[in-house]
Amino acid sequence: MHVYKPKRRRTLQWVAMGLRGIGSLYNIWPLLLIATAVLSPVGPYLLTDYTYERRGGGYRRMIDCNYLGLRGQVQRPAHGGSCPYVLITSHDKR
Repeated sequence: MHVYKPKRRRTLQWVAMGLRGIGSLYNIWPLLLIATAVLSPVGPYLLTDYTYERRGGGYRRMIDCNYLGLRGQVQRPAHGGSCPYVLITSHDKR
């Protein structure tokens, strides 16, 4: 007697295979995050230094902001007289 083996996959089998695949990616998400950060042209940069000018009353107006990220150091002009602590940008020469 021959045992029945279905030739086609059923819809729920495809769903189960997809969920198992997503579950296996869940185990390696830190490696995927690091690979994305290294390969992506856009990334986070942290404020390391800034230049400013003094105004009256002890007020400082920031002029240039220096940031450090995975792709190196970036210098950007300050927006509105202040520098954000984290900047998400590309590493282009400006």
